[in-house]
Amino acid sequence: MEAAIPGLERLIEAYGIEIIRPMTLHARGRVFELRGACEDALPFYQESQELDPRQTALNVELGRCHRKLGNLEEALDHLTRHLEVRPFDPETNYEIALVYVERGDREKALEHLGTALDVWSDADPGYEPAQDARDRLAELSGG
Repeated sequence: MEAAIPGLERLIEAYGIEIIRPMTLHARGRVFELRGACEDALPFYQESQELDPRQTALNVELGRCHRKLGNLEEALDHLTRHLEVRPFDPETNYEIALVYVERGDREKALEHLGTALDVWSDADPGYEPAQDARDRLAELSGG
């Protein structure tokens, strides 16, 4: 992904294909996030969303990065916005559950973990996000 970004930027500049700029910014943000640098990822995610507000899924990335940085209210705000559009999205429900865990709201965390796990009920046993959610549920349930 990182190697493709400069080529996309040259394409945008050479042919004025601005419609792909949000995708390029999103990719830059994702590269930073995958490296563990959410503080560097956030501006790219934010600019991408400003250029294409229809990208509601960016609220998940924004929420996850804010959570990782300890900005729990901002994380909650972004994740809640995405749940308004996709209330049963398992990734978003899992992320918001993690925010509630960090805020000490066990009941809300369990509620959102339950939603995520309902959707992931048929997931392969090796599917990491579902396994992480099951592990977190076991921690919160005391078993």
